[in-house]
Amino acid sequence: MKNIDKYLDNAFSIYTRLEHTDEYGIGYCYTCNKRITYKSAECGHYVRRKEMATRWNVNNGKIQCNHCNCALHGNLIEYRERLINENGIDFLLDLENQGRANYKMSLEEKKGILLELRNHIRQLLKNKMFGI
Repeated sequence: MKNIDKYLDNAFSIYTRLEHTDEYGIGYCYTCNKRITYKSAECGHYVRRKEMATRWNVNNGKIQCNHCNCALHGNLIEYRERLINENGIDFLLDLENQGRANYKMSLEEKKGILLELRNHIRQLLKNKMFGI
């Protein structure tokens, strides 16, 4: 699969937006709490996407509004505080350490993650009352 990273990015974005919106496709920006729809939501990463070890880690992606994700470059101070409040400092430090790991994912690992994300998406779509 030549473009597997693109497929993974797309699947991860869909999964994250479905996971963090209700059955009507409504959710709230993780960092500013603005009400957003599935279609307007973006998949924001705490650890930057270029860090392959955490790029498609479900603990590293939350929905964000365009302003927080793009204009504020992830609004990382608020993102960090929220992760700590919800999961504790050890969780956050572990996620940051994973992101710093110099890890090259194999094609087989990527295929496995893609399959898993697609299965999760199918399950989430069964519970949603809106169309993509």
